Amino acid sequence: MLERSDDLISEQAYLVVRGVRPLAIIGTCEDDPGTLQAVATRLKTLAGGTAIPVLVPGLYPGNRTYGYASHAWVVDLLGWALSPACTEGQRHRIIGLLLGYSPDEIRSFEELGCGQRAIWSRLPDETSSPHTSTVETCAHEAS
Repeated sequence: MLERSDDLISEQAYLVVRGVRPLAIIGTCEDDPGTLQAVATRLKTLAGGTAIPVLVPGLYPGNRTYGYASHAWVVDLLGWALSPACTEGQRHRIIGLLLGYSPDEIRSFEELGCGQRAIWSRLPDETSSPHTSTVETCAHEAS
C-alpha cells in the first residue's frame, strides 16, 4: 500500500465518486493490525467525496483486498465474491461487473478464454439452424 502514489489512490476514489465504476480495487495487503491501520488511514485521507474505503478479507488467508466502493452493498457483494462460498466463475463475473465492465465485455472475455474460435452456419444443403462451435469447454460455464 505504501508504494502506491497519492495521485493513483485519489484517482481511483474519484472514478468511484463520479460513477465510472462502483468499485476500484487498488491492491492487497497483509492482515496484520499495523498494516491494516496504515492502509485504512491512508484510504480515508485520500477518499474524497462519497467514496467508501474498502478493506475486506482477500481470497487467501492472511491478506486483505483494499480500494473504494460507491455503496455499502458493493462492499458486501465484494466480500461474498472473495469468500469460499462463491465459485470461481461467478467471482470473476461479479468482480468484472463491479469494476465497471459491461456484460458483453465479460461474455467476450469468457468466450476468448474458453477456446471458442468460431460461430458457424451449416451449409445450405443442411437443415439445422446456425450454432456456435467451441473447441473446448470452460470449467466455470456450469457455475
